[in-house]
Amino acid sequence: YGSIWMRLRLLPLTVFIGTTLYGQANLSDSFRARAEVLYYEGNNVKALEYYQKAFQAANNKDVNRTANLCVDISTVYYTESKYEAATQKCLEGLKMLSSSAPDSLFFKCYSSLGEMYKKRYKTDSSLYFFQKANLLADSKPALLKQIPDYVLYSYNNQSRFYFLNEDYRKVNEYLKDD
Repeated sequence: YGSIWMRLRLLPLTVFIGTTLYGQANLSDSFRARAEVLYYEGNNVKALEYYQKAFQAANNKDVNRTANLCVDISTVYYTESKYEAATQKCLEGLKMLSSSAPDSLFFKCYSSLGEMYKKRYKTDSSLYFFQKANLLADSKPALLKQIPDYVLYSYNNQSRFYFLNEDYRKVNEYLKDD
């Protein structure tokens, strides 16, 4: 009887914990959805506020969601030409990821960091992260279907990287029709 009694007493606690974690995910998603609307309307200040609220709601509860929000926050900083802050937030997200995280999150971090380092004139770092993104995309073709816009932006950013570095042969590689 003791075992059954213990399970019955723990049941409300497990339901509470599960509901709280689910509620935090919903809250985080709600804040993120609002942030995205504000971002696309060009209201970066308010978008950043809501992305940070989403980050706080997800922090320490869902690592992948939190890491993805780091990329979102870094994008707002990037849009505001705050490239150092953007880089740091994106690196924070990358450091959160474990090897079991979705490939799309690694790709977003690598690609974003490549672009952010490009804007900071750190050519070696930029190239390093763009190459990591490319290696991942080459080894996981499903990424093209999962996050097609992100992959397209990454290739566009890389072609500009090579253009700015006057490597026109590499630019042509990104302009080819396959």
